[in-house]
Amino acid sequence: MRKVFAAAFFIIGLILSLAGLGLITVSSQLLLYLGLVLVILSAVFFIRS
Repeated sequence: MRKVFAAAFFIIGLILSLAGLGLITVSSQLLLYLGLVLVILSAVFFIRS
């Protein structure tokens, strides 16, 4: 069950960071960092579970 949540966070983070790359504005950089943080957290979570 935990791996499902980790995978979901990974996908959401990936989408956010891709959206951040697509739009080059100040808010997009925030999206990009938020997405990357989600991806990293989910990866750590996935490895630990």
